This record gives sequence, structure tokens and C-alpha cells, in this order.
Amino acid sequence: MSSTRRRYCLIPQTWTFADIEAACCLNSNHVHLTRAEVYAFEREGVIEWLYHPTRNCEKGIVRLNVRLTSLGLSIRVGEYLANAIRDRRLWAAVMFAEMNGAPASRMA
Repeated sequence: MSSTRRRYCLIPQTWTFADIEAACCLNSNHVHLTRAEVYAFEREGVIEWLYHPTRNCEKGIVRLNVRLTSLGLSIRVGEYLANAIRDRRLWAAVMFAEMNGAPASRMA
């Protein structure tokens, strides 16, 4: 099995077990990680396992167990670009718009 398969669900911290049971991996309401990403986060101690798969064909479920001060934009695009967007740098707005398929004029 390739380690690039994204078979680990990273769910929001606010989700309850009922939310997890009702979730669908196809509607983009949570992020999927590779095995390498999960194990790197695990080494750093920033995730907790909610379901650790016992077989290779199963999906794992993890969530962040720390509160990040820069949660949101910097998680998606990196701290440097997030800071440039907050500072309303035109190059950053254009780059972010390209990433999201939106007009840069909405960002500036």
C-alpha cells in the first residue's frame, strides 16, 4: 500500500462522537492525511487517536489535541503567506486567489 493514500481523517476538535458517526468523507467537512503526516504529527504530540486502525484497509480517525493560535488561514497556506494576506500585500492576494480559484480583487 502506498504511503501517499490519504486514509486518516483529521476531524475538527469540536466534533462529538455523533458528528463522527454522521460524517461522510466525500463532503469535504474534514481533512484527510497520509500515514506519514499522521505519524509526524504523532511524534510532535499534536494529535490524539480516536480510532487507530488495526488493519491496513481501515481508516484512522485523529484530531488535534492542542489549540493553535494561528488556526485557520496559516494552517492552510503557511504562516508567511497568511501574514502577507493579513498585511494586504497584493502578491499574496493574487497567490491566494489563484490557489482558491477566486478573483484577486476580492482579496485586496
